[in-house]
Amino acid sequence: MTQRQSIPSRPHPVTAPLNPDAMGFEELLRVPPHHREAELSVLSSILIDHDVLHETLVSSLQPDMFYFGAHRLAYQAMRRIHHRGDPVDLVTLSEELTRTQHLDEVGGIAFLTGLADQVPTAAYATAHARIVHEQYQLRFAIQGARNVITAALAKDLSKVTLAAEQLIAPNPTEVRAQTHGAVANAAYEKILARVRGESDDLLRSGFAGLEKQHAGFARQSMTIVAARPSMGKAQPLDALILTAEGFRRMGDLKLGDELASVDGAPSFVTGVYPQGRRTVYKVTFADGRSTLACDEHLWHVTDHAARTTQVLSTLHLRRLVSGRKGKHHLSVPLFSGHFGHHGQLPVDPELLGRALGDRSAERDHTALLTQVTDPGDPRLPASYLNAPRSDRAALLRGLLDEGGLIEDTDIAIPMTSRALAEDIAVLVRSLGGEATVRRLPAGGEVALRLPRYDGLFSCEGRRRRAQNDAACLPSLQITKVERVGESECQCIRVSHSSSLYVTDDFVVTHNTAFSMSVVHNLARARRRILVVSLEMPATELEMRHIAAAARVNLDRIIRGNLSPRDLERIEAALHRYEESYVHYMDDPNTTLDAIRREARRLQRDGGLDMILIDYIGLLELNGPDKNDFDRLTRLSNRLKIMARELDVAVVALSQLSRAVEQRPDKRPMLSDLRQTGALEQDADVVMFIYRDEYYNKETLSPGVIEIILGKQRNGPTGIVRLLFQSMTASISDLPQDAA
Repeated sequence: MTQRQSIPSRPHPVTAPLNPDAMGFEELLRVPPHHREAELSVLSSILIDHDVLHETLVSSLQPDMFYFGAHRLAYQAMRRIHHRGDPVDLVTLSEELTRTQHLDEVGGIAFLTGLADQVPTAAYATAHARIVHEQYQLRFAIQGARNVITAALAKDLSKVTLAAEQLIAPNPTEVRAQTHGAVANAAYEKILARVRGESDDLLRSGFAGLEKQHAGFARQSMTIVAARPSMGKAQPLDALILTAEGFRRMGDLKLGDELASVDGAPSFVTGVYPQGRRTVYKVTFADGRSTLACDEHLWHVTDHAARTTQVLSTLHLRRLVSGRKGKHHLSVPLFSGHFGHHGQLPVDPELLGRALGDRSAERDHTALLTQVTDPGDPRLPASYLNAPRSDRAALLRGLLDEGGLIEDTDIAIPMTSRALAEDIAVLVRSLGGEATVRRLPAGGEVALRLPRYDGLFSCEGRRRRAQNDAACLPSLQITKVERVGESECQCIRVSHSSSLYVTDDFVVTHNTAFSMSVVHNLARARRRILVVSLEMPATELEMRHIAAAARVNLDRIIRGNLSPRDLERIEAALHRYEESYVHYMDDPNTTLDAIRREARRLQRDGGLDMILIDYIGLLELNGPDKNDFDRLTRLSNRLKIMARELDVAVVALSQLSRAVEQRPDKRPMLSDLRQTGALEQDADVVMFIYRDEYYNKETLSPGVIEIILGKQRNGPTGIVRLLFQSMTASISDLPQDAA
């Protein structure tokens, strides 16, 4: 009988190996709860039985729930392998950890070999995963209790309440079993109430055609309403995409690759779609940077003249730019700068910045510069340009402190080397700033702007002056869109909720869009509704509501081109909704916990019937999730629990995957729901919206949308046809159904 190998594991960085017997009570309180053997058992079980990984994913065992860093890294690697559809074994796990440069960090091959022999069977994996989860919950509770104490000591009652709610929110309420007779009597009372028309548990849509197959939105139920994403997201195979560790060719990206994102949140490649040869355009921006994209690639564009933000294709963008006299009205967002490979740098970044920015002849920096570059022709090494944001910010701080100039509204760094000036421009752009290289008689000068200068000047006075001189937040203005030929192209789907990713020269692009008409008949029935609008401000959502209610052209409302008759209709519509019980939350950073707190407040103040979330992909959820799959899986479960807990109907708008575009019949199916199967599993009703006119201009049913009941737990599936009037963004029954 062979002896089982002992595996060395690295604890959380703040925790040393434990000796409880030698510790006092106070010191024990500082040691977070954990269970090393249970964590090892889960990892070993996955290697023995690949199905265990699926089970742990379903049970929402997240990487951050592992206490030991080596275990966390190994589990993350296993999930990435599983997400790509490959088997998880010693070979693939070793290869993945080597690819991400984490093999030595987890303990090398010795750790993996010992891991495979840790347990003889995977039979107890679920029980051990539960132990890991429980230990994480205990650590979470300890941190929550500390937050309550900290807020109380600061005498901030609102923060005390918030911290206490966050502490108890994940814990299930204690329940008692009910007798069969009691449940049967309650069901009978509900039946009688529906017969008498006195039932309050069904919220009817107000559409006669839909109500023939869908009785209404039931309390304690979750309904998913999904529509197709926009089309066109391709870029050439040679386009550079910013990953978590630096730029990589579009053609080299694979499923599971981690990307940099617009806001620093986790983002992974969840789909790769070759597009063949496509017409390619070069999009150039005001500071000189550029990128390539196909004609249908989507951009998240702000029109500063019209004060609107929308998603536009490259072809549409080209028409707008070529038709403008002033070409600085359109811009795309700048990204946060959160990416980078954590590695040892030979010279402190700030010291390197000071050495490069020093224009005096009194100090000789040759010895320092020799460690990283050629002192006679200095450049910024790739290791610094791909370093974490904090290191890149320190490098820029050194440059600004030693060589930065602030004159009027101009912040600049002059360099004797044009090539070095170009490198510094890349550095500024990598931090989410705007940088233009201007020619000098000898070298070049980098003119720059950043949203914030905190931490970029050692001298506070210079920082305040720089911030005051920054007249507006920098935006990446589009100056030119020109055709450059044809090329093999590819599009990707990313897990980030915004669907944005970062391409050449740190340009943010968009690869899907979602639009949905909100039905407001419940408001006329004086139902109490909480609308959580994460995609657009409440005022913009209400403009669509007003257009539908007043039967006024939505485009005229947006442009303000209204006749006296239009204004009369709008005022009459507003009068009908003066006592409406609809409430809006439109903070794009809203979390599920914040929605629950607001819903409880509304219940106390008069009741609540429905929560409408537009849309689920943008909803934040506090927790350790590393990608959208995990977040949406846990979010779906929490929404279903919230519906029952608050006794409300929850309706969540969602997106469809691009698989729907690959079929001759574009009508969506349950398998088209994006990112996770949990939405289909948890939802009581799944509705799809399909408009044939979008795909087929010669359709026999213009102006008709189909509501496809793809799933209905307590009713039939089928298709309901409604009338859609695009000019007013309104939906109504077809004449034969309304009669």
